[in-house]
Amino acid sequence: RRHLMPESQKDNLPVYSAGELHPTETLEEKMSLSDRFGLRIGMLNFDAETYLDIVNNCIRLRGITIDPKDLKSKALQWSLSHGSYSGRTARQFADDLEGHMRFQEKMRVG
Repeated sequence: RRHLMPESQKDNLPVYSAGELHPTETLEEKMSLSDRFGLRIGMLNFDAETYLDIVNNCIRLRGITIDPKDLKSKALQWSLSHGSYSGRTARQFADDLEGHMRFQEKMRVG
């Protein structure tokens, strides 16, 4: 249903338990509503330079200090292992890098 209509656990119970005589038709109708009126959000992929620009901006906004060459290398490795050059991939990389750096800092201090 792609979150267009409420979904309940009873939708997955045996056919007659909810009194529905044609559960597949009901499900198909609900899916067709989603297909007609559902929102589609594209996750665009772009080139490596644009991806690295987004990574650099994410890192700058978080106030993370890292050698630019090291950042580029790690960001490109991340994109290869996670499948694409996208804004989502850049954000996930920044989240992961920030987490690792905070953990390492905490281990040094504590």
